[in-house]
Amino acid sequence: MKFGEEFKCRVPENPQATIGSPDIVVKPVEQLRRFFPDYTKTDGARRMGPLLDPKNNASASFRAFCSGVVRVTG
Repeated sequence: MKFGEEFKCRVPENPQATIGSPDIVVKPVEQLRRFFPDYTKTDGARRMGPLLDPKNNASASFRAFCSGVVRVTG
């Protein structure tokens, strides 16, 4: 099973109904380690990166980051 598939099966169908805004999650690394005990930030970033969609993302901080990258890179 690929990381993305495993992640999707463990997250509620509509995480917004559960969490509200992903930016309010306290200590997200600890939350991820509840589901993936061997989770590391580096490995997680590499595996989650391809799954992120900057145009369809509920995180205001992620959208701001993407907007800044676009501004800087032209």
